[in-house]
Amino acid sequence: MPTRPHNHERIPNSTTIEDCRIRRNATFQACTDSLPEMGEILSRCGEIGWKAFGERCCEYLMGSLGKIPGITDRSLNAGILPHDRTDFIGGDEHYISLPDSESEGRVFKWTYGDNFGLQLKVYEIDPDAMNQHVISTGNPDPRHYLNRWIILNNIGPPITRFEGLLPPDFLKNEKLPRLAISQRMLPPENPTYQAIVNGFREIGFIEVSEHSYYRVEDNILLGDAAPRNIRFEDGVIVPFDAVAQQPSGAARQWCTEKATR
Repeated sequence: MPTRPHNHERIPNSTTIEDCRIRRNATFQACTDSLPEMGEILSRCGEIGWKAFGERCCEYLMGSLGKIPGITDRSLNAGILPHDRTDFIGGDEHYISLPDSESEGRVFKWTYGDNFGLQLKVYEIDPDAMNQHVISTGNPDPRHYLNRWIILNNIGPPITRFEGLLPPDFLKNEKLPRLAISQRMLPPENPTYQAIVNGFREIGFIEVSEHSYYRVEDNILLGDAAPRNIRFEDGVIVPFDAVAQQPSGAARQWCTEKATR
């Protein structure tokens, strides 16, 4: 069992929330910036097939993210995770490990080896007439996953920290490496729907579809913002597990029109 490395992003108690936000988001951004060829790999996924895409993506990510200063010694091995832990499947995106004596009271999450979390698709027409215009679906792009946490760290308290990279679990027939993050523990209670609507409205987000909110001023769309993925801390809304992205084209236009009616 590898030794748990020193955490390069441990934040001193004297550090301000804004300093913490800047530091943590800089790590996510460094990871994103290290993947300039990812778009080309994704564009060829249909041509080369899923197995070949997974192998190519794995090779590229392991090589690129492993070069980032301060992350190299924590990537590529299970030492980024607490040793004495109980893992379980947490919804559609992550394996989850609850806090133990080594985890600083943080919840560790790492992606399944076939997706990097979720992305949002916007549909102008709701075929089921259930007010579900914003749908979460699988995401193959690690850049999107990393940027999601930058957005969420900027919306609320910066609770999410990048932890490292894990190889695919070949015993589960996984083909993609797994990105690992951690989040500090939050209150366990699910807020009410109305509390969520009011909490988001206070920071400029308007509900545009079921469990989906949009802020026009900086073009941020939050999906899957159901009570299970939202908490309040000291009266502040914390969308700790919502899916966040900045839509473009027709999707952005639709969101803007819905939010400004």
